[in-house]
Amino acid sequence: DEHRGTSITVYFPVGKSAIDLATGDNARSLETLLEAIRSLEGAPGNPRVRVLVGGFASPEGSTQLNEWLALERASALRDYLVARSRLTLDDVRVHGAGADWQGLRALVEDSRMPGRADVLRVIDTYPVWNHRARVGRLTTLVNLDGGRPYRYLLDRFFPRLRAAAVIRVFYENP
Repeated sequence: DEHRGTSITVYFPVGKSAIDLATGDNARSLETLLEAIRSLEGAPGNPRVRVLVGGFASPEGSTQLNEWLALERASALRDYLVARSRLTLDDVRVHGAGADWQGLRALVEDSRMPGRADVLRVIDTYPVWNHRARVGRLTTLVNLDGGRPYRYLLDRFFPRLRAAAVIRVFYENP
């Protein structure tokens, strides 16, 4: 396998899985990705291009909804690429990662947001869902300090977590 360093992120409005070229920098990102795929498709020797797509959701909403939405976003990006290139459905693998808690943690870690230390403590120590206590990480964040840190997360960080990302573009020589 040969690897190519093209990677993009496509962003989605809350609760949506349809590709919207007007959201964020989606139009330019997708065109850059398609140019890279087309250049590989046209390379000497007809290499078989493969793409790995991950779908993600922000932590708001239920685990079940976020898993479904993440997979739908990854599938929407796959369908977009297949419709605009010589890729087939078999050439694009999709993975729905659900709520992107790791991404949220990284954004909080790199910020100077109010309540940063408390938010990191909740992310690091509370389970996503505690069946016995019937409470989870999201509810704990919502209730933290009267909801102020949660509103900050909702406004500043969650939009960046509603995404499908091309994780890897590579090709195989025949």
